[in-house]
Amino acid sequence: MAWENTGPYITLQLSTGLRQFRFVKYNGTRCVYPNASTVGEQITGVLVSNGTTGSTADPTKGGTIQVYGVAKVEAESSTLAAGDWISASTVGRVQSSSNAGDYTVGQILGGSS
Repeated sequence: MAWENTGPYITLQLSTGLRQFRFVKYNGTRCVYPNASTVGEQITGVLVSNGTTGSTADPTKGGTIQVYGVAKVEAESSTLAAGDWISASTVGRVQSSSNAGDYTVGQILGGSS
C-alpha cells in the first residue's frame, strides 16, 4: 500500500533524464539524481511532477519537488519492508540505508511492490 501525506513543494529547474517519484538533489543550477560516489549524499526532495525522460516536458520550466512529508518513491528492489531506514540510490530510487556512510532520508511505511 502506498502512503502519502504531502508536505510543502518547491519548483526548481530540472536536468534531463529524471523520472517522477524519485529522489533528486539541487546542484545550484538544477535538480539531478544523487551521486552515490559521494559518501553521505543528501537529497533535496522527491520529484512529484512529470519527469523529463521519455516526454516532451521542457526541463527549464521547472519541476515540482516535495521537500517534506510522506512521499511515494520508486523502490530500487522489492526486498524493502516496513520499518527499514532508507537512502537514495544513484538513480534516485529508495534503497536500504545499510551501507557505511549512507545519508538516511527516511523510513519505509509500507513494503515495496
